[in-house]
Amino acid sequence: MKSADLKILCLILSLLVSNAIANELEPRGIRNNNPGNLRPDVWTGWPNAINADEDGYIVFKRPIDGVRAIVINLNIYKKKHGINTVSGIINRWTNDISPERRVSYIKFVSDNLGVYPDAILNLDDALTLKKLTKSIIFYENGIDPYSEKIYSSIFPYARD
Repeated sequence: MKSADLKILCLILSLLVSNAIANELEPRGIRNNNPGNLRPDVWTGWPNAINADEDGYIVFKRPIDGVRAIVINLNIYKKKHGINTVSGIINRWTNDISPERRVSYIKFVSDNLGVYPDAILNLDDALTLKKLTKSIIFYENGIDPYSEKIYSSIFPYARD
């Protein structure tokens, strides 16, 4: 094998390893196209769900499918369970985390929305729902990597 061929092979291997490491460093929700970290037991029949990962979190086909799933879940909370406050939503969303982390999550989302935790949210308002969705995504993953294009396709009438 020639020296130039060996260098190219090493470069290709280096890129493959770098991409694999970068993928593993991405938060689970982003890696799974499931930025709300939803599990199949939350609701079955998610549109464009591929399967579940080794920890039981849904894997969606595309990022937009996972963002839409958050909105669907929030609408189920509102319509089926009458949940329409930040504290109610987050308490139901995070039934498997520590109370301290749940309090932190509620404070984060409330502060982002500029409301008290027990204030009633108008989840029929596209801008409120968009801000709530973005807050959940950021808290769940530590980042919100999605473009405005994704949000505007889900919330066409929501303007910041």
